[in-house]
Amino acid sequence: MLTYVLYMQNINVEVFKELLNIPHKTKGAKPSFTSIDLISCFWLISEGKTSRANLSVALGLGEGTVRTIISILSNLGYIQADNSGCTLSLNGISKKKELSLIINKVVCLKKQNPLTFNLPSCAIVLSNCKGLVGNGVVQRDRAIKYGADGATTLIVEDGKLMFPEEFEDSQYSKELNEFTIEIKELKDGDTVILSYSNELHLAQRGCWAAALSLLNLNF
Repeated sequence: MLTYVLYMQNINVEVFKELLNIPHKTKGAKPSFTSIDLISCFWLISEGKTSRANLSVALGLGEGTVRTIISILSNLGYIQADNSGCTLSLNGISKKKELSLIINKVVCLKKQNPLTFNLPSCAIVLSNCKGLVGNGVVQRDRAIKYGADGATTLIVEDGKLMFPEEFEDSQYSKELNEFTIEIKELKDGDTVILSYSNELHLAQRGCWAAALSLLNLNF
């Protein structure tokens, strides 16, 4: 099913593998960041020029660790960095376009919602991935492994967010509608992964982990 979905969208899955398999582990001390942090940092930079200090806050990592990540992405030709901040290179822009064929958007949600236990939450919208969705347990477990408190996988039908199975949507229609309004521009066939935590950077990290597990990518 995954191969079919990627083929139908003409997606180069190697772009994901490239970012997820960047060698960041060194001998000696345990690395202070993960492959998820690399791809999350790349995505944050792709949304507009940003400083190391802002990236440090968004990722929940020390500035020294962020400098290491920036150095890795810069050496690979994905970004450009100077004293004024970080931006994508031409190669990075090309990579982002390929990633955007399947990762539609990443949204840090501002409103509290009972479905995410009123905790800081993040949403990743994946295009045309409905056929990959099961009951969401694998995505929830992967999000938790990477620091989130939990995650919920939803699908879009008739312009509305819905649970893929097991739940009665009408019980949560108000909450689902609030997410639909806040995330915006959802299309039928989209999949939305919501991840939540007491700390927003952990919700974001867990959301990326859950989304990439849906795509059956190893990291």
